[in-house]
Amino acid sequence: MVKPMLKGVRSGGQSASTAKPGQVIKADNKKSTVTFAIYGISQRDIDNAKEGLKSAVKEKFKTEKIPDRLISEINKHEIAYLKDVESNLPVQMTIDQVSGNVTLYGILDDVMNAKQEVFDALRKFAHTRHCKAEAAIIKEQVQWYFKELSDKGLPVLTEYPDVINMYLETGYKGESGRKEVEFKDDQGEDYVIVLKDMMEYVKKDRSNKVEVLRREKIQGDGGTFEPPVNWDDQGSENVKLVTLLPTSAEYTNLEQKFIQSVFSGRPEWANQFNKQTLKVTKIERIQNLSLYHMYAAKKALIEKQNPQGNKNEQELWHGTPDKAILSINMYGFNRSYCSDNSKDAYWGDGVYFSADASYSARNWLATGTGTGDHNIYLCNVLTGVPIKGQKGMRVLPTRQDGTMLNYDSATDAKYTPVVEYVIFNDTQAYPQYCIKFKY
Repeated sequence: MVKPMLKGVRSGGQSASTAKPGQVIKADNKKSTVTFAIYGISQRDIDNAKEGLKSAVKEKFKTEKIPDRLISEINKHEIAYLKDVESNLPVQMTIDQVSGNVTLYGILDDVMNAKQEVFDALRKFAHTRHCKAEAAIIKEQVQWYFKELSDKGLPVLTEYPDVINMYLETGYKGESGRKEVEFKDDQGEDYVIVLKDMMEYVKKDRSNKVEVLRREKIQGDGGTFEPPVNWDDQGSENVKLVTLLPTSAEYTNLEQKFIQSVFSGRPEWANQFNKQTLKVTKIERIQNLSLYHMYAAKKALIEKQNPQGNKNEQELWHGTPDKAILSINMYGFNRSYCSDNSKDAYWGDGVYFSADASYSARNWLATGTGTGDHNIYLCNVLTGVPIKGQKGMRVLPTRQDGTMLNYDSATDAKYTPVVEYVIFNDTQAYPQYCIKFKY
């Protein structure tokens, strides 16, 4: 009759107060008790029953020590998480951060259950540390942002937290298999980021959305950089748009370069334009210090790692609708416009540029407003060492030259000479001029 009665004997305690690292955290010594009344014919019988009871209790109770180096490093939140195991199961727990042990005491079955929960918790703590370490490494290389409008109606970029940044990057590269990333904000609101669309939505209302951008961080050779010599003074302004005078040599040269490229292009595109009606109406020089600095750093890196004499930089064209102009002027080019500007994106899911202005100036690419103006950018683009692109390409493959470097850009596999170039790194293109034209 002794063993069944032991099922009612439980010892346990409440969560201990949080200790500083290196201390021993013991359970509160609050115990539930059971009182036994033993009757016998003689004292010997009573003593034998007491000894039998003590032996049965000792047999059923167990002390289990769990050593793990991580225990010496756990923080106050993780300690509280472990103490919840003690609250939920009738065991006593001592956390010794000096020796790196967790000790459990209680009935055998309860101790074994608590031991498994402690193991699970320690695995969770280790995984969290691994994620934070990986997130810190990724943050040094890439930062993801969401774009909102300020009170003045100007776009503002806000960084995602490190771990979300990591999930976005591993999903973007196809390493995690994620096509979407879900998270909660500080108020508990659920959000979804769809990597294909480069958009963030409120989960319960997909009409409430913001654009998502990815920026690679490039470590150049250090030091300062000099802006182009033809830039106007802009003081402390980071971004300045300079409208060129139609009478200036800069305006005239750009106008001639654009018109010449249009009419020297492939006939299937050039024939859409009329020499009598094609007219440049406005040219703006884009002076964006931070964007140009990133471009200059990337250029220095590509020139350093590519073979001497390689043509790493080209002037290329990019047609765009009105809705993209503000974002391009402020933040450069990003994949969210890829689907608009390249339709089926035959050569990869990047940003497209053309060596032929007639290709980029076509109506569906360079659509303008009701005024009849269309838009085309003349850009500096770091094409570096290219490879022929293919549909669905999201990341450039590794070169087969033993350098372990990735290719710098992709090209079309249709035209000779090459017409289309595709970049997958936002810092590899700089929008020099925005040209408005009619035809």
